[in-house]
Amino acid sequence: MATILQEAIKKRKGFLISFLVNSGRYIGDLHYLNRLTLSELEKEYRDLMKNG
Repeated sequence: MATILQEAIKKRKGFLISFLVNSGRYIGDLHYLNRLTLSELEKEYRDLMKNG
């Protein structure tokens, strides 16, 4: 069960990081994004979707 959860978190983080980089907002900040937690990435995603 823990392995499945870890894999789901890893995939979600990968999606969010790709989305944020492709949005143009975080070009060159891949190292910064990789250090964020899933919750922090979700917040960045929500902020981007809300504010454009």
